Amino acid sequence: MGSFQEICRERRDRSVFTGIIIMGFLLVLKEKPQLVTAVPLAVSSAVAGALSMLLVRKGCGIQKVGLSMVLGGALSNLYDRFKRGYVVDYFSFSLPGIKKVVFNLGDLFVFLGTALFLLGEMGEEFKKKVD
Repeated sequence: MGSFQEICRERRDRSVFTGIIIMGFLLVLKEKPQLVTAVPLAVSSAVAGALSMLLVRKGCGIQKVGLSMVLGGALSNLYDRFKRGYVVDYFSFSLPGIKKVVFNLGDLFVFLGTALFLLGEMGEEFKKKVD
């Protein structure tokens, strides 16, 4: 039976690997701008499919809210991308040691929704390990 810290460490290791893959993917996107619209559309479709499968399950409220937020933020950014050709960013700030951070409400919803979804998943994993 793993502790909550072990579960978090396991998830963190997977997150680092995923971050490396995303950074490589972003480099590819710079060279192929047509993918900038196609890939988010495909990912949004996958999130919508995952949400529709999750909605029929009992419980999982945090995950449902999280995926709904991710989908809403993604669709907001997709709308901007199709309508204007780029995503409008509304907020920016700088912190010591961090370059300027620029984002919009869609980005914020994607980030917060992902965090909620992961917290819900970790909570369920922890419950399974405890039981």
